Amino acid sequence: YQDMPKTYGALVKLVESGGNLVGVMEHGIIQIPVNERSVAAAGAGGAAYINTDIVLPQNPMVLSDAHGSIWQNSVIKTPRGIIYGVDTSTKKIWRLSQNGFEIISDMIIGRFLNDNINLKEWEKQCEIGFRDVKTHYNAFKKDIMFVFYNDNIQWNICFHA
Repeated sequence: YQDMPKTYGALVKLVESGGNLVGVMEHGIIQIPVNERSVAAAGAGGAAYINTDIVLPQNPMVLSDAHGSIWQNSVIKTPRGIIYGVDTSTKKIWRLSQNGFEIISDMIIGRFLNDNINLKEWEKQCEIGFRDVKTHYNAFKKDIMFVFYNDNIQWNICFHA
């Protein structure tokens, strides 16, 4: 095991992505390389690597220092390897793919989230049907559905993955 810095809050969920671990924290997203190798020398034949005895590094790579999630069930990985999540603190829906981290809810959906989602940071406890954020993947339609349970009101937002 390895203790991670709590700079971005508590670790909410770990997801495997491309041989690395992606850690979704309350206020940030980090990438933790597993069995990281160090470059010992580089020449015309390419780089020479050495293995280290450190399985997980002390300082992970920060992918986002402004967005994360406090809701474990709001983070999901699709079969294509794309990770989606919901940050109710900043009222953003984000995705992490091979192209990097991006916010996908900045237009009309961003306004909807700002007007309708009032889940606060201290409301971390999931109460089924009353307060929760869940993300689902529909393999048949290849859709991502974000479900918000907010004061006995259910909101659904769908994206084509």
